[in-house]
Amino acid sequence: MTFTRLIGLARPYWLPLSVVSGLLVLRTSVALGIPWLGGKFAAGVFSDRAIDLDLVLLAVVVLFGVRSALAYVTDRRMATLSARIVTDLRQRIFTHIQNLPLGYFRQRRQGDILSFAVYEPEHLSAFATGTLTSLLPNILAVAGALAVMASIAPLLAAIVLLLVPLFYVGLRLIGRRLRPLSVEARDAYSDLVSTVDENLSMMPAVKAFTREVDEAESYRLRAERLRSLEVEREGLTALLNAAIQFGAVLAMVILLRLLGDRVTGGAMSVSDFVTFLLYAAFLTGPFSSLAGVWAATQHARGAMTRLDDLFGEAGEGPAIAAPAIGPIRGDIVFEDVHLAYPGRASALNGVDLRIPAGQTVALVGANGAGKTTLVNLLTRFDRPDRGVVRIDGTDVSTVDLRSLREQIAVLSQTVLLFNASIRENIAFGLRGAGDAAIEDAARRAQAHAFVSRLPDGYDTIVGDRGIRLSGGQAQRVALARALLKDPAILVLDEPTAMFDPEGEDAFIADARAAFADRTVILITHRPGSLALADRVVTLSEGKVVADEGKTIALSTRREVRA
Repeated sequence: MTFTRLIGLARPYWLPLSVVSGLLVLRTSVALGIPWLGGKFAAGVFSDRAIDLDLVLLAVVVLFGVRSALAYVTDRRMATLSARIVTDLRQRIFTHIQNLPLGYFRQRRQGDILSFAVYEPEHLSAFATGTLTSLLPNILAVAGALAVMASIAPLLAAIVLLLVPLFYVGLRLIGRRLRPLSVEARDAYSDLVSTVDENLSMMPAVKAFTREVDEAESYRLRAERLRSLEVEREGLTALLNAAIQFGAVLAMVILLRLLGDRVTGGAMSVSDFVTFLLYAAFLTGPFSSLAGVWAATQHARGAMTRLDDLFGEAGEGPAIAAPAIGPIRGDIVFEDVHLAYPGRASALNGVDLRIPAGQTVALVGANGAGKTTLVNLLTRFDRPDRGVVRIDGTDVSTVDLRSLREQIAVLSQTVLLFNASIRENIAFGLRGAGDAAIEDAARRAQAHAFVSRLPDGYDTIVGDRGIRLSGGQAQRVALARALLKDPAILVLDEPTAMFDPEGEDAFIADARAAFADRTVILITHRPGSLALADRVVTLSEGKVVADEGKTIALSTRREVRA
């Protein structure tokens, strides 16, 4: 089944692959004429036949020249096609990754995903451009050489033909170990990439706890495992090549002995002896190449097995096209919502909650109470195991995902910034946003003041995940991005967690205007931020345990001011 999938992978490129294969066939056809000319040269040297040796040598030079020209054209086309296949595969994989639910990324290390997107396409492209295209020319080379040999000495050609089953048995025996070994090596590579990625993201903690030596040892162990698997894999490939070469030498020795008897007995001319021997030597090339084809196929099957697992993961959207949700007013209803993550206790246990359009609701509770999980259901980052989430009376699971998320903005508790400028990070919230809108969002997020003091201002590059900014600065930029979107529903998860008191007060003053005419869900542990809420909903162990209305919320505001 995996081999069929590999063939299917190459099907969109059948025309350029056919051209490359045709060029290789031409090159092989030209190469098949060179041993025959060698026999003609021997006939001119060792017999009385009138043969123009200069003409024969000229023909050899011409054939080698044509073969070299064909090799150049073929290699150029193969390189171009290989790059195209790699690019297309990477794009297809990356696009599929974009459509996977967040739950997939919670269960996978980043190294696995990076391996899918970068490492596997190269092996699959090598299979398509190198393995598939060389199969027919190699078979032609074997068939052509054996045909000429059979015309000279049928019995001896049959002996050579008998070596083919032994060759196949050797391929099968070594191939049984080569394929699973390729999968293990790819897993080890993914583990190594994950280790590097995790180490870089955790570098402040590594240095703070002086664990540099331990991290280096952890990397060494994983690198050593990958080295060991790659050495074993290449060792098997080398064993296969060595066995073929030894078999070829053994066959040549046997043929020399048998051919020698026929020549000395007068049953074969010297020219036929040379021709037969040259074609026998010629066969070692195609046989070695076929062994490489077999090894490359096992590598590619291992890669395809891993990619089948990736493409087998269902995307977020429904199996059939769903209708767009239309303009959202922001009336939100959670009806008996239950959710449990794999291998963990239930995150939500029968939540019933309604948030009218235009209301600001604060969700409070201890860590792990289910606050973030609840709002993740709005954007369908997660789906409930039981129950329904409705917006404006529509079940969110039945609508087009893009139309839903375009009208909801989320500021997550973990600040997420790209390695780009502050301007680009804020503009990510709204396609085509102008500088005035970006600056206005930055002012409302209390970011404009610090951005203006930077040497490059809004063109300052923030570094990977915003590492060049302080925690509070990065949070302000992320908040500006959410406010720029101007959504019908705004979800803020601890928006002022890294603000100083003055910054929080300024944000609260500006937020009242920003929250007008939209539904806002505010997850917070900070009493000051509760002053923005019309209601305060308390969650505990995945349930709503208190729902304090506007009067209580106003009381909370007065207590905070006092």
